[in-house]
Amino acid sequence: MIDKELEEQIQILTAWARRNMTYEQATFLFAVHKVVLDDLKATFDRSNKDHQQASTMLAEAGASELKTAALLKEMAAELEAAMPRLLRQAAAAGGAVYKRQASKRAKDAADHRHSSPGGAREKAESIRREWASGKYSTRERCAEEEHAALGMSYSSAIKALRNVPKPNPS
Repeated sequence: MIDKELEEQIQILTAWARRNMTYEQATFLFAVHKVVLDDLKATFDRSNKDHQQASTMLAEAGASELKTAALLKEMAAELEAAMPRLLRQAAAAGGAVYKRQASKRAKDAADHRHSSPGGAREKAESIRREWASGKYSTRERCAEEEHAALGMSYSSAIKALRNVPKPNPS
């Protein structure tokens, strides 16, 4: 049974996720938490089984078996101590995935912007064609005369002409 405070926290987190996460991010985060919670459940089930075995042993051996009771208490403390660590690991994994996805989206957007018609790659190719035409004696002169017409800065024009071979005199 979920208490009211936990229910409120779940509602707040759900609303936040709907506003701030894509479906893929939410799905991945859910998967990470599901794996962690499944692992936690398996640990709890093993502890519960051990607890039942220890309880049976205690019942069979009688109340004088305080060591078994101490072992059970220690196992419960270990389980309780492991829970925050597992939740932190799940949160860290989800955060790292979100950052990678955001970085990939930004790189894809920049690539799209540079490759679009009239973008930086098209302008660089245009000034290389002008240089290859052979009508300029130096790369600097070509950059000086053509950069404004192409809508690019002088430094970008110079950079676009780096390592471009001299045109063949024809």
